[in-house]
Amino acid sequence: MEITNVQIEQLVPLLNALGEIRHPMLAYKIALLQQQVTPVVEAITKARTPIAAYQEYVQKRDVLCQEHAEKDPAGNAKKERIPMANQQGWSTRYVIPEMDKFVLAAGVLEKEYEEALEQETTRQQSLLDLLTSPADLEFRHKIKYSWCKDVLTGNNMSLLMACGILDVDEDLDDEPEEPASDSVDTEE
Repeated sequence: MEITNVQIEQLVPLLNALGEIRHPMLAYKIALLQQQVTPVVEAITKARTPIAAYQEYVQKRDVLCQEHAEKDPAGNAKKERIPMANQQGWSTRYVIPEMDKFVLAAGVLEKEYEEALEQETTRQQSLLDLLTSPADLEFRHKIKYSWCKDVLTGNNMSLLMACGILDVDEDLDDEPEEPASDSVDTEE
C-alpha cells in the first residue's frame, strides 16, 4: 500500500504525542521519523496557503457582508448559526435582509477578482491532487508496539501500520480479555 501525503500530514500529531513518552529508543526513532516527515509537511503547509490576491478578495467580501448585514443594537453585523449541509456541525453566516443588493455588489467584487478566483480554484485542485498522491517516503525506522502499546488507539495503530512504521513485536490477542469480575466469592 502506498502512503499518501495526507497520511504523512496526519502522522505529525501522532509522532509528536508519541515523542512525549519516556522511552529512550522510542524517542530516538520518533526523532528520526520526524526528520523525514518535516520537509514534506512544510511543503504541504506552503501549498495550503491561498494566493495573496484571493486573501484580499476574501477580506473585501467579508467587509461587503458586514456592510449589507442587519445590525444589532450595538451596531455590529448580525450572524446566525445554521446546520452545515451534508455534514455534521454548524456554520455561521451574516443576516442579510436585502440579498438582491448584496448579490449585485458581490458580483462586481467577483468580476474585479476574477483572475484571482480562477487561480485559487486551480491551486485548490492542485492541493487536492498533492494530498491524494503517493508520498515519496519510505520509512526505514520502525516503532516497536511494545514501546507504546498503552497509549495507542486503534486509529493510531491503523495509521502507523499504513505508513509501515509499526513493528508488532508482541502477540496481539485475537480475543478480548474478560472483564474483571466485581463479585466476591464467598463460601457458605
